[in-house]
Amino acid sequence: MKLRTLLLSMAASVVLFNGTANANVVVQSFSFTEGDICSSVDGVWNGSGKMTALDGMIKCGYSGTAKVTKVDNADNYSVYVSLHKDSGVCPNDEDYTLAGTCTNGVFVMQTDKVHLQGNVSGDGRAVSLSGTADVEILGHTVRADINYMNMHKQ
Repeated sequence: MKLRTLLLSMAASVVLFNGTANANVVVQSFSFTEGDICSSVDGVWNGSGKMTALDGMIKCGYSGTAKVTKVDNADNYSVYVSLHKDSGVCPNDEDYTLAGTCTNGVFVMQTDKVHLQGNVSGDGRAVSLSGTADVEILGHTVRADINYMNMHKQ
């Protein structure tokens, strides 16, 4: 009887171990490579974010859209961003055309006035960005911190 219990226990251990090993293989086979993530950023994105300026004295909320278009085979993109102010003492609407790159899942967009960087999610459908932007506030150009800008692909 002890031998039978021991053999059943060993068989159950082998089945559980193999099930776990196969589960890892299945999960890995469905994961994206970094190149796949970057190849999925083309398209229209929606989202919102918060920015602060003057050591946090000014806080603004924005929502908006971005149209990301691949311009060559070297992971370079053109990004048209249209923002609408939801709250705060900041410009009502801002439109930017930015140059973008995506390498190893890191998306960077910039001009001489804006710099944003963030990580693309594993499924390629979301990106959380942060950085800086020069904006006009009450007649003065100030450097604002983009605390976060969460974008989701349509």
